[in-house]
Amino acid sequence: MLSERSQLILTLILEKKTIELNDIAKLLGVSPRTVRNNFLEIDEFLQSKNLNSLEKQVKVTYSLNDNKNLIEKALSNKDAPNNKEDFWQEPAFRLQFLYNKIFWEERRITIEYFMDCFTSGALI
Repeated sequence: MLSERSQLILTLILEKKTIELNDIAKLLGVSPRTVRNNFLEIDEFLQSKNLNSLEKQVKVTYSLNDNKNLIEKALSNKDAPNNKEDFWQEPAFRLQFLYNKIFWEERRITIEYFMDCFTSGALI
């Protein structure tokens, strides 16, 4: 048996065909985590009745957080001779480099590794 909130969510999905998690959470005044729990309850209910589960649809978007002028300047300097050091000195680039290395590097990362990168100017 579905809870009252899960029944309401299922009714909304039946009427609108698709609905966004955050929209339901705002509408019902609950957290997105609570709505996800309701989705699990709805899925269990549907499966118990030999019906298809809910389909999760993911919307992928891309955006830039850097200043538009800086990006345009970087694009316009594509013919400039070696511009690596100027770019490397930008705090935003250094921070993005650190995040990239920490989260995507397959080998163990140490403080010494970062110190070598910053002092030598090596990007690898």
